[in-house]
Amino acid sequence: FRLGLGLIKPGVIQKAIFPTITPVSSSIKPESYKVKPGDPAGRKFVLASCCNPIPGDPILGFRTPDGVVTIHKKSCPVAGSLASKYGDMVVIPEWDLSGGGQAFPVRISLRGIDKVGLLNSISHYISEVLGVNMRKVYLGSEDGIFEGYIELLVHNKEVLDSIIENLGRIDGIQKIVRTDI
Repeated sequence: FRLGLGLIKPGVIQKAIFPTITPVSSSIKPESYKVKPGDPAGRKFVLASCCNPIPGDPILGFRTPDGVVTIHKKSCPVAGSLASKYGDMVVIPEWDLSGGGQAFPVRISLRGIDKVGLLNSISHYISEVLGVNMRKVYLGSEDGIFEGYIELLVHNKEVLDSIIENLGRIDGIQKIVRTDI
């Protein structure tokens, strides 16, 4: 009864029954990994194509029997499904942000009020000011409202957040969000 109320901790009961076994909470420690994309010297990592994580995203990993770790964004529905089925294969990865040579594809979706020169303002800021490569641009306008997306190659989430924040300052853009590719 006192255990159910939380007055007695499970480790105390375990220690009373099995005095030579260490309590469960202190014996289980999640394995920690440093993720450095493009680093051939480290462990083998695969970035999940279902959610396309980039350095700086909150992530979790799943270790396969052959030792390869698949990295997912924590918000990925596939990762949630895998975690519920294979909780013992979950690892806690951390991004190694010391490098920065590899670029990752991301998509941002935009919406706002159309005006002359808007596409020029957007592309000038992304390409000239930030030096970020655009892979694909689609913007359509109807009845004075534009919608579309831009696929970019960025080095990490910090760069992406800067792009989103600063594009929001361009007159006419009302909404910018990161969307799945």
